[in-house]
Amino acid sequence: MDDGRGYIEVEGATAMEKLADLEDAEEQGRLIVLPCKAGDEVYAVHADSARPIPKTVRGFVVSVYSDYGQIGQVTGNGDLQPPLYLSREEAEKEAANV
Repeated sequence: MDDGRGYIEVEGATAMEKLADLEDAEEQGRLIVLPCKAGDEVYAVHADSARPIPKTVRGFVVSVYSDYGQIGQVTGNGDLQPPLYLSREEAEKEAANV
C-alpha cells in the first residue's frame, strides 16, 4: 500500500526502510545471499556415478564458529541454536532464570 509519499509499505515498513535495513546488514557483514532457495533442484556429482543426481533443496543451515570450533547454527527462521545471546546482559539474564 502506498504511504502517501510514494513508498510502498512492506510488512509494516516502507520498501525504502527495508532496503536501508538490508544495506546496513550488508555493511555490518550480516547479510548472506543464498545461491538458490528451498524447493529448487540442484545436482550432486558422486565419484561412483556416471551422471549428475538431482536433489531438491529443503533448507539451509549457517554454522556459527568461535576460536574453539562450531558453537551453533542459525536456523531457517533466523534463530541461533542452541540459544546464543548477542550481549553479555542477555546471557546473564537468561542464566539467572535457569
